[in-house]
Amino acid sequence: MSTAYEVLTVYELLKKHLKNEEDIRTIMNNINQIIESKIRFEKQDLATKQDINNLKSSIRGDIVEMKESIFRMKLGMERGFSENLGWFTVIIIIFFSISITAARLL
Repeated sequence: MSTAYEVLTVYELLKKHLKNEEDIRTIMNNINQIIESKIRFEKQDLATKQDINNLKSSIRGDIVEMKESIFRMKLGMERGFSENLGWFTVIIIIFFSISITAARLL
């Protein structure tokens, strides 16, 4: 909505250039209708406090899920590393055993 000062300024400007009072009122009414429709249209895009609270809650839930997923992935990687290290150790021992046996035979 326009302030009283803005309305009077526009009115005085129109009065200066137009002499017909009825035309001035018609123009002012049209301007006010345009402004009000613009405000109604823009108001549809504004978020309410409830919208913001719902978004915060949703984001918090997503963050918790991501943390849990990262934790599970980290545990899986640690287990995988431990298993791989165990197999690597076994293979190294077997390799050295075969090398020592081969060296004795030659």
